[in-house]
Amino acid sequence: MNSEKLRELEELKTKAEFFYSQMYVCKSYELKDFKDDASSCLSQALVIAEELELSHEVKLLQERSEHVRNIYNQLNLPSRR
Repeated sequence: MNSEKLRELEELKTKAEFFYSQMYVCKSYELKDFKDDASSCLSQALVIAEELELSHEVKLLQERSEHVRNIYNQLNLPSRR
């Protein structure tokens, strides 16, 4: 397996988790940017996982992407704005 691609995959997942965590503490006007950054990292990681044929990782990344979207929708309520 390509160790450079695996390292890139892990870095993208780490970045995505950082951006995701910021969604909970950011100002309301920053929320979409952090969601977009997390989603972008997860999307890039998903491409790498698919290239490396890591089916379990693909599934986990898809689930995490959906979770980020769901949390964004919960946090993006009118009462928080």
